[in-house]
Amino acid sequence: MDSAFNSTFPYRIGGGSLGVTDPTYIERFADWEIYKKLINREYCYVLNSRQMGKSSLRVRTMYKLEQAGMSCAYIDLSGIGEKNTTPERWYRDLIEALARGFQLKLNRRTWWKENNDLSLKWRFRKFVEDAILENIAQNIVIFIDEIDSVLRFDFSADDFFSSIRSFYNNRAIHPAYRRLTFTLLGVAKPHDLIQDKRLPPFNIGCAIELQGFQLNECGVLARGFVGKADCPRQVLKEVLKWTGGQPFLTQKLCWIVATFSPYIATGREEQIVRQLARSHIIDNWEAQDDPTHLKPIRDRVLNDPQQTKVLLQLYRKVLRRGEVAARDRPEEIDLQLSGLTIAQNRKIKVYNRIYKSVFNEQWICQQLDNFPTHSPQISLFRMGVISIAVAILVMGMRLLGLLQLLELAAFDKQMQLRPTELPDERLLIVTITKDDIQKLRDRYPISDELMVRLLKKLNESKPSAIGIDIYRDPTNRETRTNLFRFLQRNPHNFSICVYPSGTKSGIEPPSHLLEHQIGFINAVRDSSNVIRRHLLAAKSRDSSICPADYSLSSLLAIHYLETQGYPLKFPSQNLDRWQFGTASFELLKPHKGFYQNARKLAGHQILLNYRATSSFEEIAQQVSITEVLRDRVNPNLIRNRIVLLGVTDSLWAKDEFNTPYSREIRGLILQAHFTSQLIAFVEDGRPLFHFFPLGIDFLLVMLGSGIGGILILRLPGTPLKVMVSCTCPILLSAISYVFLVNTGLCLPLIPSALAFTLTAVVVSALLIHEKN
Repeated sequence: MDSAFNSTFPYRIGGGSLGVTDPTYIERFADWEIYKKLINREYCYVLNSRQMGKSSLRVRTMYKLEQAGMSCAYIDLSGIGEKNTTPERWYRDLIEALARGFQLKLNRRTWWKENNDLSLKWRFRKFVEDAILENIAQNIVIFIDEIDSVLRFDFSADDFFSSIRSFYNNRAIHPAYRRLTFTLLGVAKPHDLIQDKRLPPFNIGCAIELQGFQLNECGVLARGFVGKADCPRQVLKEVLKWTGGQPFLTQKLCWIVATFSPYIATGREEQIVRQLARSHIIDNWEAQDDPTHLKPIRDRVLNDPQQTKVLLQLYRKVLRRGEVAARDRPEEIDLQLSGLTIAQNRKIKVYNRIYKSVFNEQWICQQLDNFPTHSPQISLFRMGVISIAVAILVMGMRLLGLLQLLELAAFDKQMQLRPTELPDERLLIVTITKDDIQKLRDRYPISDELMVRLLKKLNESKPSAIGIDIYRDPTNRETRTNLFRFLQRNPHNFSICVYPSGTKSGIEPPSHLLEHQIGFINAVRDSSNVIRRHLLAAKSRDSSICPADYSLSSLLAIHYLETQGYPLKFPSQNLDRWQFGTASFELLKPHKGFYQNARKLAGHQILLNYRATSSFEEIAQQVSITEVLRDRVNPNLIRNRIVLLGVTDSLWAKDEFNTPYSREIRGLILQAHFTSQLIAFVEDGRPLFHFFPLGIDFLLVMLGSGIGGILILRLPGTPLKVMVSCTCPILLSAISYVFLVNTGLCLPLIPSALAFTLTAVVVSALLIHEKN
């Protein structure tokens, strides 16, 4: 394009840096910002797309800094060495440019030979220290322009940028380096400057962002429309609507309007600027792109075959939506460095109307059609539909109870892997065995006289509560009166009954006891008779057999916690939450977590968090009835504790239960675990097991499904896909275990892993089908 024009205003469209006194130079916020930073000796970098005015900014800033008494030098890296130059030649030219820039009186060839024993990077560092810092007393600023040119060399420039980083770090040690400041300019990303990941990244300096021209900044450009328009400022406003303030395009379109437009009457500004933008820039743009501006943008988007498709797809999304959220992804930065897009307020949008018109949907489709297809693809939309469908399928299977056995088995395995816990010192277990009965010359069931003696002896040491887990023979009426009276006078002593269940008849409690002194000891069982749940309270259909509303363990915990200042409350009208003081927990509900059958969750149930001691019996300290009656037990072991009294001899009482640990547990010890988990939750903050609501579980399952599809879709190579597909369920298990141990939260491990696997299989099958 001929640079001659009719307008008397000297618009600059030929490229190159603008001089200090050039009337077309537009001062922006970046001018003030970079000057302020450099005066304060802060490292800076200006990394923007081309033709944004970086070089002109450097010229103006150097001039102002020198006027302020600073010494400045400028290096254009694009003019140092060729693409196939050697590192030694490049460093020598670099030092030559610095010596000339600072006008150093130094025989550079002699200096280079004298330091031939040093590596290239150390020669550069020594030159900066010995030749520059020693000979220049003022504060120093070195401008390095076109830094992206070194990224195309056959050798790595990591040492060069690492050296600049070391100069910055030396400020803390050597005061002289505080006078030295670098400013980098070019079209690059900061993390690309040092490409060796073993080296520290180039993470120093302040980013100076060059924004486009704003109307309040570039009013001087309207001078070219004086005599050509009724309202020159309105014409400039219409120009900026098309260019977005992009410096080169703004000057060019201003020149076109000033040169080729007819007289612009009021109200015709929009029409005429639109016509000229289309006729002189957009239409047949490749032929009219002189001086070149649009072609370099195109080339930067298309020059890397590995990135082209990603950039085009991202650009198409931005073009269609108008703007997308910025996530600082590499492809977003690459697209901004091309000049096509700009980031503002954490949003990415197309820079201006001209780019939208030139690089439109048709242009994108043409480029994508020419792009070779290396592998079959599934759209993200299809993958999302697959993920949701698989998540619905898996959650449907869970709601039908089809996954319960697998989930319980996974839960058991995690229980077995938990770290060991200390015994609960708030409990004491008093055992009765066949040897004890023989030593005390009594019988089984033990006589009422012996029971009264035992209870009196225990109560002398003032326990918090006593739970009597012993069946009394209802046909034995001998001397029962003394026992009943003693129990009634001591309301912190609790006895047991058993609800009828199936073909088993219930067991009555001792007669004449108050109802609040009676607790049931029924346990709810899963498959294989495993005890995983704790029945806190229930209401028997036949209250004549067992009138208790609360379990023995609940009564013991409630009584103990009330004495400690934690009364029981029910904050919910539906009684679906228990609260002790400020600590509360939710009861198990159907269709939540492992359990889907409402009948199995009758009453008030929670999951049982066994205390993970070395063995079940180590839940609390144990003493025998003989030791108690013969005063061989320290009273401090009884005082203020919950005492559980029961038979542990399997020859007399067959009450073993299966556990998630693949070991059996005695009924008395099970009651101790029941009781311990309630008081430890309130007093110690030891978590109870619980589940997320159904909706959150579904989202987690859908997330697992989506991850499975995305990994198969994005990962290259079958071996890597297989390895990651095998690793992810293990990682998911580890995450689930951490949550279980630390918070008591039972994540949907099996549904999520199943959804991950199913989606990965479905997506893999579709990719194979499309490939064939």
